[in-house]
Amino acid sequence: MDEFSLAVLPKLLGSRKKSRDPRDVRLAAVTSALVETVKERRDENSSKNNKVDAIEVYAAALTALEGTLRQQAESMDSASSLTSPQFPLLQIIEQTLPFVTSSFFKSQFKLLTRLLCGLTLTTKGAGMISAEDKDGQNNNNKSYETKDELGGINAKLRQILKTAKTALVFVVEEEDGMSDTDLEKTCMKLIDGTLFDLFNDKRPKVRKLAHSCVLELIVSESESMNKNMMRSHVGAYILAIFQHFKEKLEKKKSKKKKSSSSLEESMVNMMHLLQFCESGVNKLLIAQKTSICEHAIQLSAILANLTFAMQSEDAESDEEMEENDNVKKEETHIMLINSLSSLLTSVIENTEDQISEELVGRILASLIQMSTSFSVSSTSSNKKSASTHLLGAKSDFQIRQARLMVSCCTRLTSTSGNKTIGKKLAPVALNMILIHGCDPSIVTSECVSSCASEGQRMIRNVLSSWTTDDEDDMKAIKSCQNAIEKLLHHRFRSCWDILLPVYSLFVTEINQNISDSSATRKKMISSLLTTVVDLHENLNDETSIKTIENTVGSCIQGLGMETFWSYIPLDQQKASPGGGGKEKQYNVTSNTCIGQHRIWLIPLLISYSKATSSVRPRISFFQDTVLGLARKCDALTDDRSSTNNRKLSELEISVARSQCLDMWSLLAGFFEHHPIDIVESFPKLAKTFSKAITDKRYPELVTIISTSLNNIATVVYDNAKHSPDDKRAQEELATLEKISQKLLPVLFKLVDTLSTSNSSSNSGSGMDVDRKTTASTSVIQENAQRIHHVTMAIQSFSRVASSDFLQSLFQTLLTRLLQASTSDNSGKNNDDLNSRISSLLNLSHALTCSRTLDLKSISLLYRAMKPFLMVLGDTGTYSSGVQKRAYKVLCALCEHYTQFIVGDESRLNDIVEWMIQNSQHTCHIAARGLRIQCMSYVISGFDSENQKHMSVIPDIVSEILLCLKDSNAKTRESAYQLILGMCQLYQDNNNLQEYIMIIIGGLGGQTSQMRSATVMALSRIVYEYGRDVSDNGIRPLLPSLLETVCVLFNEKNSREVIKSVIGFVRIIVAAMDAEDLEPHLSTLLKDGLFKHEQPRFRAKVKIILKRLVKKFGYDKLEPFVPETRLVNHMRKMDQRLKRRKEAMKDQQKNNEQAQQQQQGGFEDMMESDEDDSDDGRTLMTGFTGFTRMTSARSGKTMRTAAMERSTMKSMASKSVKSTSSKTLMGSMLDGEGSATTRGPRIQNEKDGEVFDLLDSNTMAKHVHFQDQHNNGNDTDDFDDSDDGYGDEVMEFDDNGRLIVQDDSHRTHNDDSDDDDDEDDRMENAQIKYGKKRLKISKFESAKATKAKSQADRSRQKQNNRSKANKTKELGAAYKSKKAGGDVKKKGQKFEPYAYVPLDGKSYSKKNRGKAVSQMESVVRSGKRKRR
Repeated sequence: MDEFSLAVLPKLLGSRKKSRDPRDVRLAAVTSALVETVKERRDENSSKNNKVDAIEVYAAALTALEGTLRQQAESMDSASSLTSPQFPLLQIIEQTLPFVTSSFFKSQFKLLTRLLCGLTLTTKGAGMISAEDKDGQNNNNKSYETKDELGGINAKLRQILKTAKTALVFVVEEEDGMSDTDLEKTCMKLIDGTLFDLFNDKRPKVRKLAHSCVLELIVSESESMNKNMMRSHVGAYILAIFQHFKEKLEKKKSKKKKSSSSLEESMVNMMHLLQFCESGVNKLLIAQKTSICEHAIQLSAILANLTFAMQSEDAESDEEMEENDNVKKEETHIMLINSLSSLLTSVIENTEDQISEELVGRILASLIQMSTSFSVSSTSSNKKSASTHLLGAKSDFQIRQARLMVSCCTRLTSTSGNKTIGKKLAPVALNMILIHGCDPSIVTSECVSSCASEGQRMIRNVLSSWTTDDEDDMKAIKSCQNAIEKLLHHRFRSCWDILLPVYSLFVTEINQNISDSSATRKKMISSLLTTVVDLHENLNDETSIKTIENTVGSCIQGLGMETFWSYIPLDQQKASPGGGGKEKQYNVTSNTCIGQHRIWLIPLLISYSKATSSVRPRISFFQDTVLGLARKCDALTDDRSSTNNRKLSELEISVARSQCLDMWSLLAGFFEHHPIDIVESFPKLAKTFSKAITDKRYPELVTIISTSLNNIATVVYDNAKHSPDDKRAQEELATLEKISQKLLPVLFKLVDTLSTSNSSSNSGSGMDVDRKTTASTSVIQENAQRIHHVTMAIQSFSRVASSDFLQSLFQTLLTRLLQASTSDNSGKNNDDLNSRISSLLNLSHALTCSRTLDLKSISLLYRAMKPFLMVLGDTGTYSSGVQKRAYKVLCALCEHYTQFIVGDESRLNDIVEWMIQNSQHTCHIAARGLRIQCMSYVISGFDSENQKHMSVIPDIVSEILLCLKDSNAKTRESAYQLILGMCQLYQDNNNLQEYIMIIIGGLGGQTSQMRSATVMALSRIVYEYGRDVSDNGIRPLLPSLLETVCVLFNEKNSREVIKSVIGFVRIIVAAMDAEDLEPHLSTLLKDGLFKHEQPRFRAKVKIILKRLVKKFGYDKLEPFVPETRLVNHMRKMDQRLKRRKEAMKDQQKNNEQAQQQQQGGFEDMMESDEDDSDDGRTLMTGFTGFTRMTSARSGKTMRTAAMERSTMKSMASKSVKSTSSKTLMGSMLDGEGSATTRGPRIQNEKDGEVFDLLDSNTMAKHVHFQDQHNNGNDTDDFDDSDDGYGDEVMEFDDNGRLIVQDDSHRTHNDDSDDDDDEDDRMENAQIKYGKKRLKISKFESAKATKAKSQADRSRQKQNNRSKANKTKELGAAYKSKKAGGDVKKKGQKFEPYAYVPLDGKSYSKKNRGKAVSQMESVVRSGKRKRR
């Protein structure tokens, strides 16, 4: 009760205040009236309780609703139901009903049921009468939809449904509500009279709400315990409709006559019912679901037979009208079958309450039979009038049937009972899905794609259950194989890209449960693979070939390389087609070990074997089979090799070598997926790797083997790390540890060999160097890539090697490195020494990155590496490549052993001293980026609370600032990041201002480069941290920082300093507030930006001024800007822009006002004599008989009506014979309406009333002038005037008087008028004097001659002016006037075209176009031609 009083009732009463919706206002009013009634009753009973409870409001609402229903019955007026307060009363009942007690609800439930059923009946009757009126029958201008926006019949019916649903849910949720028999009967009556009565209503909103209410009702009952009354009643209702519809179809089938309108209506109702059943059938009882499924099967069969009969009639009939009717009926039948299929699918896929397997089997058998007959009829019938909708319905039929078949097969094969039915029917269903559902000649491409997806789902679900090799399973798989092989038929060729993935999936699924004794499965897989591989040879179009290759690749990925190779071998002897098991001998045309028709498989094996697969490879297969074939190919490359007593040619040897490398390329596919026999097979293969990787005939093997070794070491190490308790993983790690003792020395030696070969390739003298430069560069680049791959393999194997072996190997490496550093290298170009040191540094870098060295080894490496960081140009000892590699090792030390660097104070000081002092002038340009990275790693290891660490930063700041001026962009960005990293350290320590003071110290540098770099660093810091308003931020320092940096404006001769300062000013102006920036305007502008003229940075200064103008305005900035012309120009441009915006706004506003005036106003209502078509309820639009109300009713706009009216008048004007009448009508009726008239339009006088042209109000209303945007250029299509004066417009003054122009006031620039007048005079003279030549007086002749000379002089001046304004071409000063070439004239300083002056002013935004046009004489114009 309290909840109703506190929440529900205030909401009902307060809706009037919170909403403008008339329905809410009416609801609040009715609620208030009910509350007053309740209080009056209390006063009569002398009750002192002021609270109104839900029972009282509910009872009052029922009483009021009963009264309205009785009054409506007495008045016999169906329209009164819309004006009565029944709608808000129903809302009140719905809101108050949940708060009523159970006993009171039961006492009033019969009354509520009678009222709701009666309202439903009367409201539906009113709706039928309203529909008749709308159809034109008995239409007396009555509309039963309310005009006060309070809702109509649909809204009232929906509210009845909501109230009935609320009452029924109240009954269901009561614990003992179903114990009363009378209550059950009343519930059935309420359901039948409301929900079921509107279940098939023609109004979509009402019908959908009825479905939703019934669904919510049965869901509520299913959630309660031991209650099924509602569900049983709903199920009985559905079964009754199914039975009734089936009887109608059987009558139709037996009588074989055209269906009546009642049958068509029943089909529509059945489709609506099926939409409800698809979502609500699973909430019914299991027995009812079974009955519904049986009825659905029977209905589908009957509809399929009717459809087949219609198709047969269409094939025999020649009447087009009857055929079109049958097509529409057929489409309706197919849509019904699709809905029934969706219903059955929903039932079968439900896992909560499943139906019997026997019923599922009957459904599947019926589907197969129906789909067979349907597909036969679809392929046999060739309708000329088949519509696109029918084709879509058939495609939808195939999709629904496919989904239902897959669901049935999955259910039958996944159950623990008898699977015989599934094994018999599943292959047939798969054949129906793939062959009939994917035929592109009878279905759409969307249907093919959907059916292919369903086929894949069926293969995954069904084949996984057939795991044994018994006869039934093999027979079923063989039947599925027959269906799959049909996909390779040429009629499916256009859809191979969609269908062949089903083929590859079938091959993969068969292999999932294969065993060594599964001879039948192996035979099936071999047949499928051989068929698709042999098909590749017979294709000639690229699309089909690519599709077949993708299919074979998917088979390789699913089966694995070894399994695929066993079925499709690449050997020439085994892969001979049609060989019958006999080995094929090599002949002249096949001198390779790989079959010619199998070569296309090699790229597929290489690419798809690397893809992710569930099949783990075996190393033994690669060693025995793949390497065996590679050895055979390698044997053919020997000079002594021959076939058929004939020595191989160079081309054949090259092909054999390429095939040998292809076989080795398959190694990556084995080592990327964690082979299963690492412990057993990898030690043997490691010996082969040691020999092959050093084979000089195949340098490509270095990359292949190194990459594979890196992969296998990484996989084994990560697996052992994440699975420390896995015994197999630890055994694999131990195996690689043993192998590393043999492989690492080989890889170390290989790096040395490759580095030495680089030095030998780079050496040369004389002409040989010029001839072999390109070849040497390519060899060096290839060797560098190989060295990278080998060092990555060393890094990976170092992590799995034993620490003792690794330390001994490192000691050897360190000894050789120390020997190289102390060796005599007095020669300037000692390439051998540099290459040897480079290889040793590469190995050191690999070991360092592996993180396996102890601190003692790292310390020794650090000391041994320092000498190689020195490069002193011509007087230096080592090359730049050595220094770069040494910095790479140092960078790895700083990254992976940061604590080794920063943990020891002496070592930290040593490396900082080295970075700052020793390397400042010795660091090569190629190593500058690495040097900055070293500093970054060192700084990243600093602790902000460690004073020793923080004391290092001031020592390295200057060096980092200079790196901001480096030519390499990556180095500059690394320096910026390092500066920000140090800034973050100081910010963590709440001492950011101290860091700023350290940076500012760079402004005192002696070089302009240092000062410029300091300003750039400050700019970046302000950009990142300038908006921080905390006390420890840099924002308080910004004013003083601005004053300090602006001092650098005095360096007018240092362009880089000025540029950086202007950039800083631009950033700090954006970061500072106006209050903080205002005191420094004089320093910033007068003593800064405008102190010295800097034309190059004028655009940047202008950008800063614009930003300042936004903060302060022009008036405040003008005293500080010496260059007032720039400020005035900017002010004028801003004012011009504002004027344009205001003009556009005013123009838009005037257009809107003009439209409103043209649509009519108060004066039109007072002055007009026209009859209002709406009794004066609307304003006039300016045209007789067309108002806003009529426009809303007719659907026309005012513009459309005006165009029609103008057209009619123009057509009427054509019937007038008089030319003057034509001209007058053309000038008056020209245009498209009042808003776009081209000439004056004056309405005709009526009833003898004189039209006063001097009345300004009358003229303003009845005279329309030409649109300014038209300019008189466009002529009306209906204008037939030919006097040439139709375009002239009459002019009027402010008082409405007509203005007549004097011909003498015409301008002299109107050449066309002068020419016309002269022609008229000449023509009149000829008419008067005949053909005689007129004599002209001397005065007239002299006058004409003077006028002609003046015209010539003006034309010459204009030409000279255009020549002066014309852009001069480059080199124009050197052109010869007498010849076509260039000459050197006297006084010229430069040779012709030897010098092009570059002026910064020429490339500003203002003069850029002129400069480009000048260059057109030298460079061809880059303008694109317009199409």
